[in-house]
Amino acid sequence: MKKAFVSYTNFTRKERAGLVAISGIIVILLVVYTTMDLWVKPNSDEAANARINEAWQKYRRAQEPTTNSGQQQFKKAAAQAAINERNAPPDTLNVNAADSIMLVKIKGISPGNAGKIVARRKLLNGFRTYDELRRSMITSDPDFELIKKHLLLGPYKK
Repeated sequence: MKKAFVSYTNFTRKERAGLVAISGIIVILLVVYTTMDLWVKPNSDEAANARINEAWQKYRRAQEPTTNSGQQQFKKAAAQAAINERNAPPDTLNVNAADSIMLVKIKGISPGNAGKIVARRKLLNGFRTYDELRRSMITSDPDFELIKKHLLLGPYKK
């Protein structure tokens, strides 16, 4: 029994120093926790609390945006309309001139397919038939027919 106890309590010098340091930190934290009320006095002054609450309410009112301005609402609506117009998918798109960002806006064309379309278009110097376009995409025939409604085979632009 004595050997087993000695083997569990046999620490190196560095391990003992670490245990002493941790024990010291724990003692300091316990002393600080138990004597905290001596250092920090609770604020029981009602007038001071009222002033703090009033200042907080002023701050909150200053942070709220003013919405009574019709011009401000008009600017917001105009900005939102511009964003919607920029992100709206085009009705028809020239596949031989569009970049991959424009192709992705067409519903049914993924970013991967858009990249493949652009790469294949460069290789072929533009698509001449929808069949060439179909072979460059990974999609089913019914899906391609839906996508095809939004695509035109216009002149090729490098």
